[in-house]
Amino acid sequence: NEGEFPTLGVTDKGRRFLQERQKLTLPRPETEVSTAPLAGKAAAAEYDTALFAELRNLRRQLAEEQDVPAYVVFGDVSLRQMAYLFPQSLDSFAQIHGVGAAKLEQYGPRFVAAIRQYAAARGIADRTAARPLAAAPNRSGREREGRQPPLETRPGSTYETTRALLEQKLSLSEIARRRNLAEQTILGHLERLTLQGETLDLAPLLPAAERFAQINAAFDACGDEFLNPAWEYLAGQFTYDELRLARIWRRQKGRGK
Repeated sequence: NEGEFPTLGVTDKGRRFLQERQKLTLPRPETEVSTAPLAGKAAAAEYDTALFAELRNLRRQLAEEQDVPAYVVFGDVSLRQMAYLFPQSLDSFAQIHGVGAAKLEQYGPRFVAAIRQYAAARGIADRTAARPLAAAPNRSGREREGRQPPLETRPGSTYETTRALLEQKLSLSEIARRRNLAEQTILGHLERLTLQGETLDLAPLLPAAERFAQINAAFDACGDEFLNPAWEYLAGQFTYDELRLARIWRRQKGRGK
């Protein structure tokens, strides 16, 4: 539309198209290689097909939980890039095509956990550091210049809301219930907060003292860069959430990597 503040609108032809439910034919590309930075066509051909299949299953599970089409979670292009670059931290995952701030928060922890477990069993390193990384999502110029507090600790942010509930000594499941989020998402919030240097009282969330001591011993023996080695060391007797909470505590105390 014309005018001082032009906007997009539906034309008369467009209205007829909608009213008559006409068909629209578009050309189909011969390849599915995205124009997004995926390290070229070679990367599209070299992605790990087994990991891609696991990530598709995870995507389907999340889509069923939310009653949405699978592509709403992530498209195949994003999954292929994950299966090529093996992002094993939330910061690395944020560089994947199609991962914005909302999807990083909602899906990042579960996808990163799946990729970490797959990569650890095969000795595969995170490849995102080997390519130029795009700017982190949703960072304004004022943030980069340090004129505002980090997004995670800004009053009213989703991270600050999680921390406020943690300060009420609530359990992980209760925090997740009140926030209507997955427990893995809440754990992602806690990880981000501690990485920013925030001091959190994690005592209400930690496993019982005896189990916590066993997890710490496993991390001391195996390292805590990845969860899977400690999980296997403990013969699968502990959940990934327990291991992840213990690792957050260790890193906050300066005992973890």
